[in-house]
Amino acid sequence: MQKGQKVTSINNKKKQDYDQRFLKAYRREIEVFKKKYPDSIIYTDDYRTEIEAILKRFAKNFKENDNNSAVTANAISVTLRNILTGFPLSAIDDEKDGFGKGDTVNSRYQYLFKKDGDVYCKNAILFLDMHEKIVFTEENEIEGFSSTQKVKFPFSPKSLNVLVGRQYLDEGKEKDPLLTYIKDSEGKEFAYYIVNANSLIEHKFSDSFDNPKIEKILSEGFGKGE
Repeated sequence: MQKGQKVTSINNKKKQDYDQRFLKAYRREIEVFKKKYPDSIIYTDDYRTEIEAILKRFAKNFKENDNNSAVTANAISVTLRNILTGFPLSAIDDEKDGFGKGDTVNSRYQYLFKKDGDVYCKNAILFLDMHEKIVFTEENEIEGFSSTQKVKFPFSPKSLNVLVGRQYLDEGKEKDPLLTYIKDSEGKEFAYYIVNANSLIEHKFSDSFDNPKIEKILSEGFGKGE
């Protein structure tokens, strides 16, 4: 082999290794994740073909030692995540943005809707029930809050995760008329209560959603459970 051919061969090998970098990283991390969380449905082989095809396409556009490759990868991943999960790439500016004449559902973000001239987000709050390890939305209020909240503009779509506990109804005890009771899988009645009220402040809930009850509720406290 001549000197020029050897250099070309080495460069091709380096390029091939670089192109495989993303695939190797993906396959490695998937195996680690599956060992740690064998029952998880987040990363499954169902998506493997599609993800690997995307990674191969990314690799073709990146050059070795390209300082912009990380920026490009981040921009592409954010764009894909937003579009595939139904999120807009920029804020919704006002009550007209994404609403055509007569529209009640926003075309840019499907969880926004109009009612009586105001705009609401129906998954503003996602409640986390750690007892059953489930996430749910709730139209009935849990200590003054439901999943649906009136929004403020400009609005960047977000959902706040709020941890809730269960207050079970003792036998023979009257129901609190201010609470909404439901039954668990064993037929026992309970009402939800909010555990992490501070999250409404920490995540600047009031910057995006217009709920006049928030200051009163936060000052009086949540948590009725034991």
